[in-house]
Amino acid sequence: MYEDLLENPSTRDIKATLRALAKADDTEVSQAIKLIDNSTECELLRGEYQIFKAKHPSGEFKDSNFKCPPDLIREAAAEALRSMPKQTGGAPGIAEIDNYFAQNLVGYWIKSTKSKPTINNRGVKLSPFQNFAAGMFERVGRTSNRKKKDCIPTKRSPLADLYRILRKAIKAEKEKGFWPF
Repeated sequence: MYEDLLENPSTRDIKATLRALAKADDTEVSQAIKLIDNSTECELLRGEYQIFKAKHPSGEFKDSNFKCPPDLIREAAAEALRSMPKQTGGAPGIAEIDNYFAQNLVGYWIKSTKSKPTINNRGVKLSPFQNFAAGMFERVGRTSNRKKKDCIPTKRSPLADLYRILRKAIKAEKEKGFWPF
């Protein structure tokens, strides 16, 4: 999960590719379309979808895989650029990935144990869920050392905010409406 998300191109890179596609000639478009990354392809499909829905509001859109003329690809690139957020932020930061990972751990805990994930913010004793989550974070290299007690909020651990991350993840899972407790 961490490797996949960190390898995503930045929004800035996606926009640069879309700008180049929107201005490329037919030959360049045909060659470039074979080499684009998944994130840029997703944005192009979104642009193509928006164009299609504007012309056919009740029609069913089918994934084109860009087997369309270069002028439609250029139009889709321009449309995707117009509707992308204005900020030029990059790929997700590690804190954002930590939060996403923690939400997945909450969901896994609920499904596998059929029990409510709880967290403790006092003392050295971790709750069973917190102990599980600390171990999982440790497995992906997100702790400073091998002592799980350092995953409790302290000022000296890079995962001092594990409690906050898990609390936020539990709250997010509750808000999704699938909370069985």
